[in-house]
Amino acid sequence: TFGNTGRASFDFRGQQLLTLLTAVQVDRAGRIWVAGYTQFSETDTDFIVARLRPDGSLDTAFCNGAGYKTVPFDLDSATTRKRSDQAWGLLLQSDGRIVLTGSASNGEANGYGSDFAAARLMPDCSLDPSFGNSGKLHAHFAGSMPVSSVLDAHFGGSGIVLAGYAANVDADHNNYVGDGQFGVAMIRLDLLFTDGFDAP
Repeated sequence: TFGNTGRASFDFRGQQLLTLLTAVQVDRAGRIWVAGYTQFSETDTDFIVARLRPDGSLDTAFCNGAGYKTVPFDLDSATTRKRSDQAWGLLLQSDGRIVLTGSASNGEANGYGSDFAAARLMPDCSLDPSFGNSGKLHAHFAGSMPVSSVLDAHFGGSGIVLAGYAANVDADHNNYVGDGQFGVAMIRLDLLFTDGFDAP
């Protein structure tokens, strides 16, 4: 009863070279939310989130008929022009807002550097202006290491707990090396949501 003999696939507008989904959530209505990143060129990927109906079809009631939304950070567009933004985490707030977490290229280490990154969407699919800088935020886990990425996120305490890693690149700035650290951070939301969060 799901998709085509139990499987569903999507070509989002046919523009992308690759779409990789890395996170999934099911809400109380049985709708399936997926997130990850989609590639537009060799050096350009954006966050993506999509909503499916319980039968596996794209829910076009989300995002004004599209059923999905891409979110670019493009922090590195003026330097090495490597605009690699990848979502690895997806959270659904009880008020209908959607949180995406991952990494965004920052121009450091000859284009191999990245910040951990998060974006929050309103239920109508627009970026939430009360979150970070116009709906997006990014930072380093370790200032001395050019690579930071979030691999998972959960609601906890008074905000969102992010977990990932910080790393260096080799002397030629063309590969990651084993010198790294765990990275943990919290996005505080207690001033915005005094009643806490409910699991969707």
